[in-house]
Amino acid sequence: MQAAQENTAVMHSTRKSACEEESDTLDTDAVSNTGKAVATLKAQFALSGHALEVQHRAGRTLYNVSRCGQSRTFTHLHDVEAFRRQLGGAL
Repeated sequence: MQAAQENTAVMHSTRKSACEEESDTLDTDAVSNTGKAVATLKAQFALSGHALEVQHRAGRTLYNVSRCGQSRTFTHLHDVEAFRRQLGGAL
């Protein structure tokens, strides 16, 4: 009887709660959504003659938009999206 109680206790302690499992999938979804957003922005910038490069330096992500030797560097993806809207061009 005691062994059955110990096995049940072990199973409960190693099982993740529903919140923990959900947070794991949310992190993965956020990464894939960011990847999709960056790919979309790269295509939109390419249609307007610009290049978007993503660099990872010292734990930070930098977004560099360039055209004809001129470039702008951003630290947040929403700033890159705002710059693309400013330029106009393909949506």
